[in-house]
Amino acid sequence: MNFRKLMVFATLVAILALPLAGVSAATDMDLTWSGPGSVSGTFTSGDDAVVGMYADGWTHGQFHATDADDNPYNYQVDTTSAWFKGYIDDGGELYFDFDRRDSHESMYGPADQRTESYLGSSGTGQLIFRTRSNYADLDSSNYNFQNNDHFLATGEYYAYHNVYNGNNWAGFMAAGNGTLDIDHMTDDTWVTTIKFGHGCGCYTNADVVQTGAGEFNLGAHFEDGMQMDGWSASGEVDYSFHVGFTSGFSWSDYHFTGN
Repeated sequence: MNFRKLMVFATLVAILALPLAGVSAATDMDLTWSGPGSVSGTFTSGDDAVVGMYADGWTHGQFHATDADDNPYNYQVDTTSAWFKGYIDDGGELYFDFDRRDSHESMYGPADQRTESYLGSSGTGQLIFRTRSNYADLDSSNYNFQNNDHFLATGEYYAYHNVYNGNNWAGFMAAGNGTLDIDHMTDDTWVTTIKFGHGCGCYTNADVVQTGAGEFNLGAHFEDGMQMDGWSASGEVDYSFHVGFTSGFSWSDYHFTGN
């Protein structure tokens, strides 16, 4: 089965709450789907954020996004939040993307943070993730929402998760034929920093277990240093880890930080 990287979404708008003129009120989008075929959705939170999702194949799930219209501290940036719960029942693909577009730049730097998650499987699968942005940062805390099992698959599978912050980037890619179980509870980004697999004041839960044959890749680019368990590097850093295996792989904690 071929799994392709999905970057373009047809727009499906389902606004369920509209603010009255002159009155602050949240705007929500809710999308629920089930069965074979394709579904896509895009939520535009004013000029603050754009959130997208895509599902194809035999899948079901839910997508929710909110523009809080709260303008904290009168910084002219609203809080935007979104979550995605997608399930593959018998072959399919799932994708979730969150792009932060606005910031209180004089204090917190430019709004150039983004996160994306993808899962394709010939059998069954699960992709569950939650992200939020405001005037200061973009963070993905799944604590008390989905603490474990953010990426699950059986059969032939391909999965990736990327976090971007300006010219800095961090991500993983996993592929194989067997089973996949990745816990990736948290990411945290602000100014030029990326905390990958940890942060937001939560305990760290970033691990992978794969059975059968496959590969796991972890990578990053940082312009001003990187720290990982037991080592650190200064200046511009390009990090790449790759393992290929025939009978399973596990890594109990792959989190790291860079600037």
